[in-house]
Amino acid sequence: MYSFSVQLSLNLTWYEKRLRYMNLRDDVYENMLSEYNGEQMWRPKVGFLNAITGSVKQDDFSAMMIRKDADDESQDFSMDKENLIFSGSRNPIMLINQYQITFRIVSLNLL
Repeated sequence: MYSFSVQLSLNLTWYEKRLRYMNLRDDVYENMLSEYNGEQMWRPKVGFLNAITGSVKQDDFSAMMIRKDADDESQDFSMDKENLIFSGSRNPIMLINQYQITFRIVSLNLL
């Protein structure tokens, strides 16, 4: 059996129409979620075909943020300061994870 190992950064992006965000910034890195908020949000399950069982290791680095793609849709004046409200259906969630993985190489004999 042959195998190879890689270290990769996987960037996932999706929209969550049920959410609304307050006061998004233009710089995505200023819209990073706290560890607590990131753990409360749904995340897609990730799997790697042909990965050797037990070889997938997720590094400690993980970042979840909101990318501002659309302008605010409304304003909220109910708090002591004005808040801009952004739709989750137009401003995606981004998740960045790093992995170390060993894959099994499947050889095919086409003769």
